[in-house]
Amino acid sequence: MNTHTCVQKDDIQEIVMCLQKCQMVLLAAPSYWTNVLAPVKNLFDRLLGRVMEETSTFPKPRLKGKK
Repeated sequence: MNTHTCVQKDDIQEIVMCLQKCQMVLLAAPSYWTNVLAPVKNLFDRLLGRVMEETSTFPKPRLKGKK
C-alpha cells in the first residue's frame, strides 16, 4: 500500500494515467437486469483506490474537478 503501485500487472495503470489527464469520462455499457456488466464492475472496483483518498472520516475524491 505504501508503494502506491498495483501488484497486478495489467492495463489499469494506463487507464489511471488517462483518467488523470482527461477532463471528462463517459462510460457506456449495456445494462442487464439493472446491473452493470462484470468487466465494468471490476473496473470500478480496481479504480476505487486510485480515485478516492481514504481519510479518518469520509473518502475524498482524487479526481476533483473532472466530469
